[in-house]
Amino acid sequence: MTTRKNFESRVAARKEQAVERQEYWSGKSLEDQISALDTRGVTATKQRAKIARAIVKRDTKVVEVPEVSAQRKEAKERGKQPRQKNRHK
Repeated sequence: MTTRKNFESRVAARKEQAVERQEYWSGKSLEDQISALDTRGVTATKQRAKIARAIVKRDTKVVEVPEVSAQRKEAKERGKQPRQKNRHK
């Protein structure tokens, strides 16, 4: 038996609203998302942590070590994988 909360039309409307909310939220920059949480006055610690990790990931540059890149290049030319450290058995 379906209740009023679970009528098909209501379920479809809620799904549409959820999609609209998600598009709006993902369209904001990470800093705007943080400020939106601040203006609402909500704690949202998990959401804030997720956004903070995304900001750090975005702002962190990957530094290529010249020695390692040269070794990889040589290994690629030889057609082999770079040598791994010996592991004790």
